[in-house]
Amino acid sequence: MKNFLPTLNGLYRAVNSGEFDGLYKKYVVVKGDTLSQIAYLNNTTVDYLAKVNDIENPDLILVDQELFIPVVEEPEEVKVQTVEGKTVKYVMPTLNGKFRIVNSGDLDGLYHKYIVVKGDTLGRIARDNDTTVEFLAKVNDIENVNLIEIDQELLIPEKEEPVEEEKEEEKKPTITINKKTIV
Repeated sequence: MKNFLPTLNGLYRAVNSGEFDGLYKKYVVVKGDTLSQIAYLNNTTVDYLAKVNDIENPDLILVDQELFIPVVEEPEEVKVQTVEGKTVKYVMPTLNGKFRIVNSGDLDGLYHKYIVVKGDTLGRIARDNDTTVEFLAKVNDIENVNLIEIDQELLIPEKEEPVEEEKEEEKKPTITINKKTIV
């Protein structure tokens, strides 16, 4: 049994856990995640994540499942934004060219990059992407919502795709006459 204790900087320390002792960040699984993708983006292996998180079947992780991810040297493409020495958010690239923000409360989720062009306003960008100016300002650390610049890169939240419910095949009534089935 691994024992994870929170630290002051928002990370977790595994103690008295043998080979797993060290620093970890918490990650909450979202729709579309795979353990192999999470391992790849965090410079670790599926096997290690499975062992650390007591996962019996690495092909089966659940939405909202909390995982402890070892903190290793951050890859260059991962942006860690800090304020007053406290980590605010991790912005990590995904395998499909999008970005994922993790460990940031209401900012957690999947994003795509948008480059501001002449004539753009934060209001129009928000409206076109079914979000709010306030949310875009928070995600992109914009202090003055009336001031964005051409070629500025913005992270835009991905629209949630509706989950289609699986429909049971409609069962047609059958009638058996003289050992023949009629549908």
